[in-house]
Amino acid sequence: MTQKQYLEQVKLLKEWADAYYIYDNPIASDEEYDKLYRQIEAYEKENPLHVSVISPTQKVGGVVIESFFKAKHGARMWSMEDIFDASGLQTWVERIYKNVENPHFFCEPKFDGASLNIIYEGGKLLQAITRGDGVIGEDVTQNVKTIRSVPLEITYDKRIEIRGEVVIKLADFEAINEQRLADNEQLFANRRIIKRRYMVEPSTFTSDLSIRIPDLYVQGL
Repeated sequence: MTQKQYLEQVKLLKEWADAYYIYDNPIASDEEYDKLYRQIEAYEKENPLHVSVISPTQKVGGVVIESFFKAKHGARMWSMEDIFDASGLQTWVERIYKNVENPHFFCEPKFDGASLNIIYEGGKLLQAITRGDGVIGEDVTQNVKTIRSVPLEITYDKRIEIRGEVVIKLADFEAINEQRLADNEQLFANRRIIKRRYMVEPSTFTSDLSIRIPDLYVQGL
């Protein structure tokens, strides 16, 4: 890939990323996106001085939509690193052993949802923030309070950030699309779009969402 081809590919990938993460209207399949992403990432590893500042590989997640109130995370909110083959997994494991003494591993299914950071202080739900760019996210506190699996109060009194994925059951997703089809509305391409839309407009969908929690951040620890 030449530098010119790389810049053209970056522009295309950014268009796909914006359509998916910002406008909730995918124009490329997940397979197409992942393939192009890996090609761009490979070029950037071989040519680190030529990396474009607008390359989607340089982002942690999405961006903050301007119409929302912004909120800053207490600690950077990272996204998971994708691995597509055994070679990539081996490289990742070797890197872990170089940087972590006596590491322990566990494996679990990855929930592909909308990333969310829920903050409690004094035992009460203080704020809920989307991942955004990893540093600044969107304040969706009032909407998240409508998710039944998110408690408004907990028994822990100190400030704590609970990070997870907002998910929706496949049956609920299919039911929503069936209703949209009956109403002659555009169908949702995937469940992640519904989860982001729900956090923006909770009254739009009657299906209940839930949250899966893989990470905690306790201030001061």
